[in-house]
Amino acid sequence: MSHITVLGRENNIRQQNLGMNVVLELSRPYFGTNRGVTADNFFSGIALATELLRNGLTFVGTMRKTRREIPTELAIPRGRDLYSSIFVFRDDASLVSYKTHSSRIVLLLSTQHHERAIAPNRADEKPEIILHYNSTKGGVDSMDQMVGEFTCVRPTKRWPLKVL
Repeated sequence: MSHITVLGRENNIRQQNLGMNVVLELSRPYFGTNRGVTADNFFSGIALATELLRNGLTFVGTMRKTRREIPTELAIPRGRDLYSSIFVFRDDASLVSYKTHSSRIVLLLSTQHHERAIAPNRADEKPEIILHYNSTKGGVDSMDQMVGEFTCVRPTKRWPLKVL
């Protein structure tokens, strides 16, 4: 009898922290090298950042507003000034909430940045964490672009299948 493997399941049991496990497995050869890992919001989390830091790697990544570990005050854009930043610190990680548009918030997590640094001489007052993420996210953008272009969905002329 053949064994069928379904992504995210092992022995028909749903795996937990799949994104975290993928990043840890890919970064394992670099443990202890004091390099940095950059990831997008699918993979990011406090547990991942702490685990990478424990293994000698720093982490910078965007966060989803719906994550349980995000304080609700950081995810709400109402009542905040445009280009305002709110920083939250703990011993090993920093979290920044930056308002980019009238109704949009960007959240970033970093174990590399530990101060409330705003880029000088910029009208948009971006935090240094965001500038660092933007300069190191090349691989993240490449992966997102490939996933968007190379889909495994079969083309069909039946519109209900395209919708579903």
